This record gives sequence, structure tokens and C-alpha cells, in this order.
Amino acid sequence: MASSFNDSTTEPILVRLQDANIPMSVLQEKNPDINRFTASGIAFRQNSETPSQPEVLLIQRGYEGSWDGSWEVPGGGYENGKDVSILQTALRETEEEARTTFWHKESRMASYTFIVELSKEVPIVLSDEHLDWGFFNEKNICLFSPYEKGKPKMDM
Repeated sequence: MASSFNDSTTEPILVRLQDANIPMSVLQEKNPDINRFTASGIAFRQNSETPSQPEVLLIQRGYEGSWDGSWEVPGGGYENGKDVSILQTALRETEEEARTTFWHKESRMASYTFIVELSKEVPIVLSDEHLDWGFFNEKNICLFSPYEKGKPKMDM
């Protein structure tokens, strides 16, 4: 199940993953005011020592580019010719490195996030856009400091 947000409210709506495999042409037709679409994946795993505290994969952005040094879930923009659907964008971007719309660099953007459970250890290879990676539980994430341009975002 994936969760997205209804345009008129901030309450999540559960969507079956196969129903989220929306062709880009349909998204563009239904959202003519959106200039760019992004997608990401939330990858989590159960901690064998504390199963009640799942851990989420976060990656730290490099100091070159947007939101430098910040920690985030893997994701990025739709690529014409590579991605047929927004789900494919999320899967591709998650492998490489609730719908939200916002303005960034003078473009109206829509971002889709999909949750992925990792059932086994997988190798993590970062793109050159990122500095570091790690799996973090809720306690660890609470140690993150507020975003400040060009400064590390975690005090661990």
C-alpha cells in the first residue's frame, strides 16, 4: 500500500502499489500546471536486535546543488525516455541513489513517495550527488539538527 494526499485535505489516502503505477502521460494530462515530477522510495528494514524499532534508509546530499548537506530518502526527477510511469521513476531513483507539490528553482513540482520494505541486506552504492548513507530509527532521527546550508545535519 502507498499513501498519498487528497488535494482538499492533508489526510493520507491509501493506494495499492499497482494503482500507483500511473503513466507519465496521464499525470501530465491531469496536472497541466506541474512542470516537473519527482518520486522517491522510503526503504526500511526491521532491526533484528530491536524489531519494534524499524530503521529507514536516509542519504546525505552533497554540498554541490540544492539542499546541500541535508539528509533525505532516495529520489529524484522523472527522466523522459527512461521512465514510463511515476512508480518506475521512484524505483529507478531509489536504485540510483503522498504526493507533495511545491515550487523549486522557478518550477512547479510534484513529488511522489513510495514505501519499500527491504527483506534482506542489500548493497548501498551512492551516486556522486551524495556524501553518506545510513539506516536510522526514530531515536536516531530525533538527533538530526535543523537544516543549515553547508553544515552536517546529524549530531551522532
